[in-house]
Amino acid sequence: MRTNGQRAGFSLVELLIVILIIALIVAILLPALAGARNASKRTDTESLCAQISSAIGQFQIDNRRLPGQFSVREMASQENQDTRGMSMAENVMLELGGVKRSTTAPVPATGWVANVGPNGTGTIWVKPGETEGKAYFTPSAKYYAALDAQSQEGSTAGQNLPDLVDGFGNPLLLWIEDEASVGKPELISSTGPETRVAFVRSTFEPGANGGPAKFYTATNACFLKSRALARGGMDITSTDQEKGSFLGGANEGNRLNALAAILGNPNFPTYPNNDPNNAQASQIVPGAARGSFVIQSAGIDGTYLGRLAKKNRGANTAVGGVLYYGSAIKNSGGTEHVGPDGKPFVYDFAKEFDDVIVAGN
Repeated sequence: MRTNGQRAGFSLVELLIVILIIALIVAILLPALAGARNASKRTDTESLCAQISSAIGQFQIDNRRLPGQFSVREMASQENQDTRGMSMAENVMLELGGVKRSTTAPVPATGWVANVGPNGTGTIWVKPGETEGKAYFTPSAKYYAALDAQSQEGSTAGQNLPDLVDGFGNPLLLWIEDEASVGKPELISSTGPETRVAFVRSTFEPGANGGPAKFYTATNACFLKSRALARGGMDITSTDQEKGSFLGGANEGNRLNALAAILGNPNFPTYPNNDPNNAQASQIVPGAARGSFVIQSAGIDGTYLGRLAKKNRGANTAVGGVLYYGSAIKNSGGTEHVGPDGKPFVYDFAKEFDDVIVAGN
């Protein structure tokens, strides 16, 4: 029997049981908390993309064109792809954000960034943090920050400018359609005939098999070749078929096809010889863009079109490890995808990955 004023302490077994219970509770709660944080960041990203889309739409109404200090074709120069590294989001925000800029050297030059532009000619001076004229969109500081040089590989023109980043801290890719490329696209090619309008090319270089296209990878090349963007050790430049990004790897043709898969409107395919029955997935080209502009976030996994994204069914429809626009319509055997009800259906790759993709009109 216990004497008055005395209490029995916890035994070692009881302490271990309590510790075990606490550990189990933490193990259960941590994934839930992480999931809640990721869901919140995704919601923030979706809201941010919607705000940008709305601002671009208002700019179009006022100016009858898409925003951008430099034209899409200037942004698609070989020089921008190889060394300048200016992103389309940086270009668009110069006008959309009403950033103060000058075509001549300002006096005094304190606070100004010189030599801004996608090529060595026609560059301007920019003063980040100051505005002039109408600002259509002013993001908060956490969504508008200068990224380091690693995040903009090969960049000499853009790394000192603030970039739009999503709720996860990764850069937003902004794809702007080349409105000067008139006509239905006939191919997806970085080396196709200059006289034919392609849906997507690497660059716009007349006379060097780099003619007109609806979109160009050069406008975001500084991010597509960067190894600093993928979190958790995933390398978006990886050629491994089981990891990395469909926009990564050394094969530019594969990158162009994957880009067409998300920038192309899945409801308007173009078939070779207008023959849908005999067309393979790799031969089908988008007949129209998803929108005149497309905003793309890498999503929770931090990798654009990540091969291992949890929501991703794109890998299951890829042909030989390549994601074609036509993969949304036909499987590797050349037959249409058929649902449980026996009816043909078309995948929308914008919904098959964890990327946040918002398209404008």
